[in-house]
Amino acid sequence: MHRDLAWAYDFPTRQLLPIAGMVAFYNEKVDNFLDGQQLERPQTHFFPADDRRKAPMAREATGRAAHR
Repeated sequence: MHRDLAWAYDFPTRQLLPIAGMVAFYNEKVDNFLDGQQLERPQTHFFPADDRRKAPMAREATGRAAHR
């Protein structure tokens, strides 16, 4: 078991019911691949740069990356 790789809402509010039961991974903690290319890990306030150790897992996505 690895700590702090993913998160979920155990008791979602009404607004979050569409994502109930889903798990989200911290991009800072996993290796992400888009169309076979490894993406850089973001630097966020959730995990300082010195705490972003080599990921114990990887996930792959295809298609275009979504930007907010």
